[in-house]
Amino acid sequence: MDSLSLEIVTPKEVLAQVDRVDEVIIPALWGQMDILPGHTDFITMLEEGELSYRIGTQIESHNITSGVLSVKSGKATILVDGVLASVTPIESARAS
Repeated sequence: MDSLSLEIVTPKEVLAQVDRVDEVIIPALWGQMDILPGHTDFITMLEEGELSYRIGTQIESHNITSGVLSVKSGKATILVDGVLASVTPIESARAS
């Protein structure tokens, strides 16, 4: 079974370092794009927007400025210039 690890880094901090995610949703230059385990290797620029990742039913989101995404050998690395805001995880918000 394919897996996908994720690392999100800004110049100031590591926002996320996750061994296994089920989906990454990025604000690519041409629109929203989903990255799933087993995705082919590639690189793309990101624009300002919502960057999310899903582990099971929990979704974590960050509103980012611009950046770049690299997917290589089952690892997604996202370098972002900055974060405008972090959004409350959906499952946590439902429990409140």
